[in-house]
Amino acid sequence: MIDVVIDVELTRAITIAGYVAVIVAAIAVDVVARRGIGRVEPLSDTIAAAMGDRSIRIALVATWWWIGWHFLADPTRSYGL
Repeated sequence: MIDVVIDVELTRAITIAGYVAVIVAAIAVDVVARRGIGRVEPLSDTIAAAMGDRSIRIALVATWWWIGWHFLADPTRSYGL
């Protein structure tokens, strides 16, 4: 039998680096769009168009809740309860 040891801190760092990479890519695409290179729409126009749909607004709220729960809240802490 092979024992697998998972380094939790390394896994967390890799996950956060992935999210940072996605944010950096979004900023880079937005900069390219604002300079008028290619046929890419700016991020603000894309978000404004998407927010016209109710299901996308619900998905956006759910996404923010998920990010807040996993990165801002600490469900392992008992808070004295």
